[in-house]
Amino acid sequence: DHAVVTAAFSPDGSRVLAADLGNVRAWDVATGNVAADLNFAAALPGEAAFSPDGQYLLVAAHHEGSVQLYHLATGEKRLSFAPRGGVADVQFGASSRHFLVRTPLGNVFVWDLASGYASAPEWELEGVVHDLYLQNGQSRALVCRMDGRTQLVDFQAASRTSVDIVDCRDIRDGAFSPDGSYVVTAMSDSTARIWDAKT
Repeated sequence: DHAVVTAAFSPDGSRVLAADLGNVRAWDVATGNVAADLNFAAALPGEAAFSPDGQYLLVAAHHEGSVQLYHLATGEKRLSFAPRGGVADVQFGASSRHFLVRTPLGNVFVWDLASGYASAPEWELEGVVHDLYLQNGQSRALVCRMDGRTQLVDFQAASRTSVDIVDCRDIRDGAFSPDGSYVVTAMSDSTARIWDAKT
């Protein structure tokens, strides 16, 4: 037996997954039966994410720097790729049509599930990505740049727009609200601030 390295619930709570060395399994919560048993090609699975519709499983191997996408009902591997720079974070969009992959260097890819290709050119976010928002047709990031600026970056805007909100040296953490309308930041002055993400 090997140590379990990641675990997660499906969006509807009906399934739970656990991954160890070379294997990813999903169980039915009500019955305890194995719903999917996937042979993960990378040596060590890392972060895993269910698609919102519960049909797909996205698994990232941080050590290997690869991402693999599985169809849960059949166990079929639909996609496998290794982004330049490795993998730090994976996240599905609300519609299950797109998912986002972020590298340790801050580069971000938005992938189209139907085509299996990036739906937009690679973004190079020069700094620390505090949070990602990929819902309701929106793709945005809260980024603490190396030059001290904190930006809200819109991946889908034609001009690749970004809005400065506060000096990032004062921010310890940040997150989008569930609908993407606001951002909350944890500040070094012992306060938390809420920002309008659309202005």
